[in-house]
Amino acid sequence: EMVLLDVGANTGCFSLLAAEPPPHRVIAFEPASANFEVLRLNIEANNLQHRITPLNLGLWNASSALRMCSLAAQGLSGMSRLLGPEESGAEGMFGAACHVEEVKLSSLDLVCAEEGRGCGRVVFIKIDAEGSELPVLQGAAAILRRDKPQIFVEVDMTPQPGGDPRGSAGAVNDFLVALGYLPGEDMGGSNLLFVPT
Repeated sequence: EMVLLDVGANTGCFSLLAAEPPPHRVIAFEPASANFEVLRLNIEANNLQHRITPLNLGLWNASSALRMCSLAAQGLSGMSRLLGPEESGAEGMFGAACHVEEVKLSSLDLVCAEEGRGCGRVVFIKIDAEGSELPVLQGAAAILRRDKPQIFVEVDMTPQPGGDPRGSAGAVNDFLVALGYLPGEDMGGSNLLFVPT
């Protein structure tokens, strides 16, 4: 069975589009509870429960629980992000205060290895993880080696002071090239497409 993964599914726009036409299945990962509830409702409203499996879970490089800043109540559901240990969330983003919640995280490799879940043959992964792209990919290394899916990822291309002038895009590119992918193709905005060699 061919599987597409929607990492950072938000309310399900990509998942809904990717679910048609057959023969593939979509697994949608969304850790923010408010976004997940809308995702679940969108799947039901489009009668796609048999094609899309929503998981209220974030992907990372290990099993963990971290705090997330959610801006869904402010109409910025796509801007939810994990908080660092020094961040309270009170400062918010874009002038909006966060709703802080603890979210469950796991690696894709662990999720796919869980008894009874299985991920089939992963052929495509979309990642919109608001700065967590590299840990998501690190936690998927076994799946990436096994299936060699195409990967569409939103990255931060802003040069980091004292760091990589390519922003987070540099670390993502280096990681995937080391796994046998061609350098990321700029798809516009902050989006890169990686294809296996």
